[in-house]
Amino acid sequence: IKCPPPVDFVQMLIKYSPETVKMKSNIGLPIHRACYNGAPIEVIKVLVDSFPESVAVTTYCGYLPLQLACTRKEPCLEVLNFLIERSPDGIYKKQTTV
Repeated sequence: IKCPPPVDFVQMLIKYSPETVKMKSNIGLPIHRACYNGAPIEVIKVLVDSFPESVAVTTYCGYLPLQLACTRKEPCLEVLNFLIERSPDGIYKKQTTV
């Protein structure tokens, strides 16, 4: 997804198909893709509220959502702060797999 979906679409998708927040793709969970692609804070919050443990799940390459959000050319500080609040240990995590 190059352009993140609107938050109301994400909410509707989760309402009718809640398992989607736990479905892994080639990059990882929806939270990983959202962070990597710079989704707005509202989308990030909906995804995390629907699957709180997702902030501590790594991608296949060993990246946390926080680490992916940091790869943005201009990371959103509100997203970074939110992810740190939800998983403070994430700031100490190093990539574990290659």
